[in-house]
Amino acid sequence: PMAVFTPKTALLELLNGLFTRKINEREPIMANVAGDIERHPTFGNLAILKIAHSEIDQDDFIQECKLLLAMSDEYPNWRQRRHFIEVLGVGTLKGLFVHVRRCDDEFKEHKLTSPRPFYITERLPITLEDVRFASRNRFVDPQLSIYLAIGMIKGVRLLHEMGWMMREVPSSRFALRLPPSALLFRLPLKAVTNISWASRYRGDRKAQFSDKFCFNPRYGSPDVVEGISQGPKDDAYSIFFILLEFLLGFLPWDGVNQKESNNAKRVAMVTKTITDKGGPIFTDWCDLFSLVAEADTELGLLPYEKIFEQLIRQTNSNKPDISIIGFLYHLRRQYYDCSAEHK
Repeated sequence: PMAVFTPKTALLELLNGLFTRKINEREPIMANVAGDIERHPTFGNLAILKIAHSEIDQDDFIQECKLLLAMSDEYPNWRQRRHFIEVLGVGTLKGLFVHVRRCDDEFKEHKLTSPRPFYITERLPITLEDVRFASRNRFVDPQLSIYLAIGMIKGVRLLHEMGWMMREVPSSRFALRLPPSALLFRLPLKAVTNISWASRYRGDRKAQFSDKFCFNPRYGSPDVVEGISQGPKDDAYSIFFILLEFLLGFLPWDGVNQKESNNAKRVAMVTKTITDKGGPIFTDWCDLFSLVAEADTELGLLPYEKIFEQLIRQTNSNKPDISIIGFLYHLRRQYYDCSAEHK
């Protein structure tokens, strides 16, 4: 069934020009407390995917490294580790070297006296946010959108299977990666590029809002925005909202500054109603949220296979009125008509 999601022409158009950026344009240059310049080494088209450059960032970075190492221990077989690397987009973990600028303007390379434990090398990533903005109309082809959404769900599924939740789920934390051969017909891979805010999932009990409560305000689920709870379901809701943005080119709550009105539109998406018109969303779209809402996440797992089947069925449906393509057309027209009425 995955052969359905091979829109090579669309991918070729989106990737055209994105891989032609110079490496130096994206090479991070940092200075430590003493003013010494730190620059990471580059090897061909490899670059640092994640690096700590301040005390706060270093804490997040160390937490992420511990998570990666813990997950690596759970995959003792090299075939399993290869799958883990492909999904999370982790190339290799290596020691950090720096170039230090001395007073005599001479550069010397050495290890840090208190070396940070690791940096992660990976091919230069193209985030899914870049993919959307590479589109002239700011929305993406429905089949390609669902293909990318399936990749995002696979990424967070690996975290959920380990008993973790991603929490911060924007499109900028997922990358589109080509295999080492760089051949399009081998299908690109989607990878999670930043899991520094991931944390252990401790059941569906309600949690009060705290400083450690982390979510993306643009893609956060209704409960998370209200500070009620946070779990694997909220990761899935955020991915569905990202998918909606890919399809429409915008989110219904864009430009809504009042918290109540903003969150009411999120609730409408989850509870099968559109507040602007008061009409129901099409059945197929509702089923995505229903599958997640009705799931028993006591173990932190969601019905991923059913979600994949639902997404694939939407693109293969012969009835345009109930397919995701028909939903896209009617929903977009509905919001455009509503916007025109308010002018």
